[in-house]
Amino acid sequence: MAECTMSREQRDALDTRVRHMLDLCVRLKELIGTYETDDEGYFLLDERGDVKRADAADDSTVTTSAAAGVRGAGSSVAVEALRLVLQHVCHADHVALSARPDAPATCFAVRYWERSMEVADGHGDCGPALTSEAAALKLCRREAHRMDRMCGVGYGATQLGAADSWLWRVQAELGTIVFKVVELEVHGGTIEDVVSYMDLRTLAALRVVVGPDESIGKLFNAVVTLRETKTPRVLHAVVHSTDIGFNIARVFKGATDAARSISLDCRTERPYPMDVLRLAAAAKSAYNEVEAQLFKGCVVGPARRSSKDYQHRLQMKKDIRRSLPFSFDVPLFKLLDSVPFDATCFLKRPDGAYDEDDEDYVDEDAFVAVRPLDLVAEVRATSNWGSSLADGVGTLEYPKTRVVCSRAAR
Repeated sequence: MAECTMSREQRDALDTRVRHMLDLCVRLKELIGTYETDDEGYFLLDERGDVKRADAADDSTVTTSAAAGVRGAGSSVAVEALRLVLQHVCHADHVALSARPDAPATCFAVRYWERSMEVADGHGDCGPALTSEAAALKLCRREAHRMDRMCGVGYGATQLGAADSWLWRVQAELGTIVFKVVELEVHGGTIEDVVSYMDLRTLAALRVVVGPDESIGKLFNAVVTLRETKTPRVLHAVVHSTDIGFNIARVFKGATDAARSISLDCRTERPYPMDVLRLAAAAKSAYNEVEAQLFKGCVVGPARRSSKDYQHRLQMKKDIRRSLPFSFDVPLFKLLDSVPFDATCFLKRPDGAYDEDDEDYVDEDAFVAVRPLDLVAEVRATSNWGSSLADGVGTLEYPKTRVVCSRAAR
């Protein structure tokens, strides 16, 4: 077989990318080994609904002994410094939370449906969530008129029903888009995102380390109470998604409560730890870069497959794949297109996992994710929730809805 026509610089760049990819693959295999899996490679849940760690017992022993060692040095300068830090952080949290309004019982979002003659019907919810119905109605009307301008066919946006109706319809050349305001209950719990300096778990751990202190205890309890009653800047949405769209099923103030709600709903789920998914996305992206570099500058056109240079590079690709510690064809990597880039928890539900009485019921594989959902008083446009881990780093883009209008505008 003839020598490959790759230059010295191309070979060096390829070797660098291959080493980086193999390093990510090895790290991914080691990370998967820290979780308990079944014979099919799916991750297992513990009795609390969390993904089960293979070394959970060892971790708890180490943590307990380390905490005991710190408490044994309770009079040290380090612990006194931690006590001072905890006092200042609790005070800062108390001031920041006290200024916020109390959390609402419900929030509002804009939902859309697409009815197209050429593509499958689509549906979805648009972020962010709004604190008032009036602001949501204004956003719904703005989205309908914006979509009408994008379609550019002159049919217009029509409000269905009374002047304060929640329904708007945009008639495009190849289909119809309906916008609607939906009301979502905000489930209770404790705000878990960072308010000033530290999250609630870190504050609780510091309180245990520094030992009993009456003044800090009162301030800490006040902070916890405020986190349970005040409005968070970000909600955590449980999102059901399929190939044709996604809907917000529930919203929570705390990410942990949201994750537990989906992990305990149905025991037929296939859970995937987010650290595994993110590392898998990085490994797959690195492999795609290797493949692109491998065939860079290769002959194109009808003569490509008969080219000896192309055949040589194809053999190099097979050798690289054989050196991998696993195959990229396993289900873990096939899911990456369905995992939202901002998900904090992700589960795959097998066929028929939904109740048929549920309006979100589907007969195909469905995915459930916990995603951050901004909570605002007013906004001028909706954000794009479409990016996945496979797309790389997700960004907010405008507009959100696009299927019907993109075809109608051609």
